[in-house]
Amino acid sequence: MRKINKRVCVDVSKRRIHLYHPDNKTITMKKPVLIFLFLLTGTFMATAQSAHLRITALYNFPDTAYEGVVYPIQFQLKNVGIGAYQGPLQIVLQTDSATDILYFNQNPNFVLLPNDTVTLIANSGAMGYVFSSNVFRTGNDVVVVWPYTTQFAVQVDTLYTAVYFVPLSGIANEQEAISTGIPVYPNPFSDLLHLKLTNGMQVEQVRISDLFGKEVYRRIFDGAEDLSLEMLHPGIYILEIETSNHGRTVVKIIKQ
Repeated sequence: MRKINKRVCVDVSKRRIHLYHPDNKTITMKKPVLIFLFLLTGTFMATAQSAHLRITALYNFPDTAYEGVVYPIQFQLKNVGIGAYQGPLQIVLQTDSATDILYFNQNPNFVLLPNDTVTLIANSGAMGYVFSSNVFRTGNDVVVVWPYTTQFAVQVDTLYTAVYFVPLSGIANEQEAISTGIPVYPNPFSDLLHLKLTNGMQVEQVRISDLFGKEVYRRIFDGAEDLSLEMLHPGIYILEIETSNHGRTVVKIIKQ
């Protein structure tokens, strides 16, 4: 006789199963229903060995993104599950405004084994991801990124990040900057860039980013209207001027 738990004992004899209950109740079953006994004792367990996909890191994701610029975003994908993943895969991005695809792979033979990690490159645009006003709203955006698959048993985790999005309409040229009361000259410039504040404009800080959104210069404004930028390499940059009334002017500048 085998004791299953405090309340049930089992006696297997003569091709029959007898369950003895402490209350002197006996249940007799034939062996073909032995599966019931296994379920009762917990010795029959079906464990689904499913994959579990998680984005563990984002690379080259800008702090500030400009509409129409291609960003070579990369992400590290890991299978933290106990089963292998095989099949097509997408990496999806979602904001408050819309959902978009960062990466897609239609290869049914794509495989990621348990505990393996792979680095993927955004391929929804030419050599990267292109930020669009159809997906991002002007200003701060909370961004959710996750692996997407049509395989029901696969678990996925989400990753949160943020970006400040500047649409094309928000990037002024030199003449537009003058009309807003913040002349920026000369543009193109060599080493010095001059800001001429008018109409009582109070500037809080000045920030310059490259076209990949990487900050290359920041200064809390101290009243000096000349910006010494000899450390910048020749190219196109984005100058952001923040004022005391929470205004923000974004100007495209060119270093010769």
